[in-house]
Order: sequence, then C-alpha cells, then structure tokens
Amino acid sequence: ERYKLVKCHRKWTPVVKSESDVWLISPESVHAFYDSFYFWLSEQGVSFVKVDYQAAFESLDSYDGRSSDASRKLIIEMYDAYYNAMEHAALKYFGRGSIVYCMAQSPHLITRAMRLQQQCTTEDVAAERMMFRNSDDYFPDVITSHGWHLNCNMTNTVWSRCLSKYFIGDWDMFQPQRAESHVHAVARIVSGGLVYMTGRAADFTADSMCDLGINEHMAPHAQPLLDSDCLFADMTKAPAILVSTIVVPGNDSVVIALFNVSSDLAVTPMSLCSMYSTAIERQNGIQGASFTLSTAGIAHPSS
Repeated sequence: ERYKLVKCHRKWTPVVKSESDVWLISPESVHAFYDSFYFWLSEQGVSFVKVDYQAAFESLDSYDGRSSDASRKLIIEMYDAYYNAMEHAALKYFGRGSIVYCMAQSPHLITRAMRLQQQCTTEDVAAERMMFRNSDDYFPDVITSHGWHLNCNMTNTVWSRCLSKYFIGDWDMFQPQRAESHVHAVARIVSGGLVYMTGRAADFTADSMCDLGINEHMAPHAQPLLDSDCLFADMTKAPAILVSTIVVPGNDSVVIALFNVSSDLAVTPMSLCSMYSTAIERQNGIQGASFTLSTAGIAHPSS
C-alpha cells in the first residue's frame, strides 16, 4: 500500500521463456521505494549494491493496457525513472561508485550512460564511470562454464574497451578456495576492471588474497587486447591458447596472459618479441579510441 503499482506485460524471451503480466512499482513511487530500501540497507552495514537483471525492461511490451506506441514511450520513461531513483539513493546512502550494473547489456542503458556523462559535470552522479557487466554470470559449480566465461569476457573486450570512457568492466565475482580460483583471479586482474569475490568470511584472509595475486600494489590499466588469432574462433573448442596482452602504463612493459579455456591440451607457438611489438603498436593505435553519441542517439567511433 505504500507504493503505487502499474501492470505491464512481459513478452516471451529466450531467458524467461514465457509471457505474463507483471506488477511493477510505478515511476511516481519508485524514488520513495529506492530511498527507503537503500536507507534500510545502509543501516545494516551495506556499502554498495549489485543490481541484477537490469535489462529486463527490454522484455516489456505493454504498459497499463495502453496502445503499443504509448506503451513504448511510457516504458522508456519508467526505465529512466528507475535508474534515476536507484542512482540517487545509492549516492545518498552509499557514496560514489557504489552500484554494479549487473546483466545490463541494454542499448538503452549504454546510450543513456554515454549521453548523461557527456552532458554532466564531474560533480554529478552520472559523471561517474559505471561498473558494467562484461558477460554472463560466473557459475562456480558448472565445471564446463569456466573456460567459456573467460573466453566470452576476453572476446567482449573487443567492443567494451571502446566504451572504457564510460564504463569499468566487470567480469563478475568468483569464489576463493576452489580449484579454478587462481585462473579466475588472474583473469580479473588482467581485465582492467573490478576484482571482487563471494563466499565465506573465513576464506578472505590476507594470505589467501596474496596467494591469488590480489594486493594493494595492483595498478590500474586498460582492458586487455585479444590476440587476432583468437578473434574468430571458439577457443573453448580449439586446441590452442587464448592469448591477450596488457600494456602497463608508464613504462611500455607488456603483460602476456595465456589461458587454456578448452577441455584438452592446447599448444600455440608464439614469439614473445613479436607479441611485445604488436601489443605496443596496437595500444598506441587505439589509445584514444572511444565511442561518442550523436544527437540522434547513435554511437559512433571516434579517436
């Protein structure tokens, strides 16, 4: 009774695999909802939120029984109202950089973030780079998913690094004290984005973090450059190594990351000298590469 609701229709999608009517908090009440919710979370000691399933608005095709054209406009307005409410409540109760935008690979979110950050000053909440999911979830108990997860994230950096002006990449959390933990830790470190974990408090000791290579000396860097031989191949099924390079800022040193993401032995001949020179050349060539948003709302590459 505290919040007004509105009935929308959710169409069939490959994720939900069903259609149904859903009741959502209306745009006029959503600011009060997030303010109350995040205040309560802050009282429990929560300092940041990871907001899942954000692209779900893309599955709505009807708003309060209106016509399709009217519904489309109202759904977009509701989309923005939810984001505004969530972001301002998070800033109020948790501070800057306190939202992980999870499962949010929505064109609307991406263009909205670009537009707001281009328009706002550095004092505005929207001027913060968003922590943005780079791929699907981490599934600790699905053994076959680990190689796919790394391959998918590495491949997605081909486009997501061009959005690095607006987003900080999130390769999802992982669990320590597991057989694959070291592989995921290295991947998160080379990702140039967030490094965060989930699990029991007892698993998070200074020794265990250092054992995974996670410490206060980690330096920020750009997202990795995927080797061109890995671009158009499913490396989870290829008898070869997934290769990426990172140019460390300031001294032109190069970190080469090698992953076997298949279930078989993999061998890839490589020249370290050639990889070094290629990495430096590619990094210099795209140093200023980014995307800008035209007034028509279409993203264009720029440099």
